[in-house]
Amino acid sequence: MKESFEYEIREIDAWAEDEDDNGNPIWSWNTSYHMDDIKTTAEDHKTAFLRWIHQRYSINLRKARMYIACDDGAIYELRTRKDDEPILAMIPKF
Repeated sequence: MKESFEYEIREIDAWAEDEDDNGNPIWSWNTSYHMDDIKTTAEDHKTAFLRWIHQRYSINLRKARMYIACDDGAIYELRTRKDDEPILAMIPKF
């Protein structure tokens, strides 16, 4: 039997606190709002997040102005390509 993983999907409210050396905004979460819980057996958690986004919003990220980022290997964020603003997050439930 495959191992099951549980994640919480959250909408993010963030603000740009500062800029990096290239002048790009550095975002900090102000608050976040619970939207959904998902379970997946997928080995690629990013794929599970992409599938949820597509099913919920009919967004195909290959054509959108957004992308999925994972800086620490656990939290996945949907960000805008223009300024890296986080929009949604997928956080593991423990």
